[in-house]
Amino acid sequence: MYNTIPDLLRKASIESLFTTKTFNTCWGVWKNKIESILGPNYSESDIINLGEHLSEIFRTTGGTGRGQGELSGGGVAWESLVCWYINLCTVGSRIVALKKMSLVPKYKYL
Repeated sequence: MYNTIPDLLRKASIESLFTTKTFNTCWGVWKNKIESILGPNYSESDIINLGEHLSEIFRTTGGTGRGQGELSGGGVAWESLVCWYINLCTVGSRIVALKKMSLVPKYKYL
């Protein structure tokens, strides 16, 4: 299934999202909301149209605080959700969304 370099990198990118506490905490809530929006028999266009609901999905885990910790955690969560969504929409293409720069191969000039 994952036989091209972009596919392998996309898989690593998504797996890296699940290594963070913030994403794991939010994912259970987001997943339920995503499933309720998509329904049981969703199509490719339904997945693309899910982008119109990202803000709504994100707000299901939002707190009311405006302190630096809440804002920072919210930024991490939003970035992770968008990265997940972009990778979902680009399966089979050469496009990969990366959140962790450690996944980018190091290139040294000769």
